[in-house]
Amino acid sequence: MARQFDTPYGPIVPPVRRLVCNNCRGTGLVQCDLCFGTGLIVNGGTRKNQIQRSRLPGLRVTSVNILNGHRHYVVSEILSKTEVVVRNSCGEQKDVRVSVDELKRKEKWRLGWVTLEEIREAERGPLKGKTKECHKCKAKKMLECRTCYGMGEV
Repeated sequence: MARQFDTPYGPIVPPVRRLVCNNCRGTGLVQCDLCFGTGLIVNGGTRKNQIQRSRLPGLRVTSVNILNGHRHYVVSEILSKTEVVVRNSCGEQKDVRVSVDELKRKEKWRLGWVTLEEIREAERGPLKGKTKECHKCKAKKMLECRTCYGMGEV
């Protein structure tokens, strides 16, 4: 407990030493969680990658990572509302069970047959003309820490 001094104007309490905020490490700023510190977001980034159930049989998909030695697959059968079987398009036939939600994730699967160069080009960063300024951080790349309200201390 802090030691208190009495004066005619009231007690004087020395300031308590505050702890450094663990979230921002004392800077009062954190990286923007929408643009991940780039200041740019992709146009139309709020749209969902939708797959129509009626078009699933025969749908061509490309795995971003090599899966069973192959990258290009075709949806061969629908097991349930949430799961399908994809079969590689060339070589020895190998089947893989994949959830429909996983097929929607662009970091794992791309719709259509895509070349490796196209995948790498898309991963290098947003394409010119396809981005806009981040509306959350106003392209400053940093936001005020919510834990310490920008003070750097808790």
